[in-house]
Amino acid sequence: MNPNARSLSAVWFQRPLDDVLSWVSEEMVQKYLGGGSGIKGALSAFGFPLLIPIPTFMAFPIGNTLYNRKARLAFVCIFFEAMAFSIISLLIEVQFLGTVWVSTRLLLSIPIIMAISLLNEWLYFRLRFGSPIPKQY
Repeated sequence: MNPNARSLSAVWFQRPLDDVLSWVSEEMVQKYLGGGSGIKGALSAFGFPLLIPIPTFMAFPIGNTLYNRKARLAFVCIFFEAMAFSIISLLIEVQFLGTVWVSTRLLLSIPIIMAISLLNEWLYFRLRFGSPIPKQY
């Protein structure tokens, strides 16, 4: 297969997604994923990739768009880490591993993912700027 054909197929997936993300205003992203959104923002960032099956290679353009529209860095990290979960993969895991295992995995993963994302954000701003999270976040 021609290497250019592979990159072209990724562009075909990305173009409609860019159009959809252009409908979401910066104010809406700041309201739901900005610094003042709190736990609601963390759960939104976790729920979006969980409910909508997105190809993994599309996570980075979406995360970049969210971050450029002033989403909090921790919530973008939660979005990336939540890509490991989707309804489709959870249903397959329930079929082979059982409901108890999948629900235990989800209940243990959510707080760990949120804690790691907050730690990533704190370390990023501490190492890059020499101070904790700026006031606008």
